[in-house]
Amino acid sequence: MKHPFKLSISFIWLITALAVFFLAEGFYLNDEFYRPVFLSMGLVLSFVIWFIVFFDLLHYPVHNKTFWMISIFVLPYITLIVYLFRRNKLIIYGEKLAGKKNENAQ
Repeated sequence: MKHPFKLSISFIWLITALAVFFLAEGFYLNDEFYRPVFLSMGLVLSFVIWFIVFFDLLHYPVHNKTFWMISIFVLPYITLIVYLFRRNKLIIYGEKLAGKKNENAQ
């Protein structure tokens, strides 16, 4: 069973790639005008993707949800990319564990 984002996954990957590009370009530019523009665009896109993934974590029964939420604060870019790759498997495993807990409770 697929668990779609509210937005398409390709759009989320595009936002992630653009955020990384703008931040990297902003750090290496020596131009006084374009450097803050690129850094600002990169930070805004980073916060957008961070909120998308954070609310996705809250919405679905992801396995080891606490680990992922803490990891987003500690290592934001690495965690976001790994989570986007592993998302469907984590949700399926979380649903299986939730089903087993319900069976044991009854």
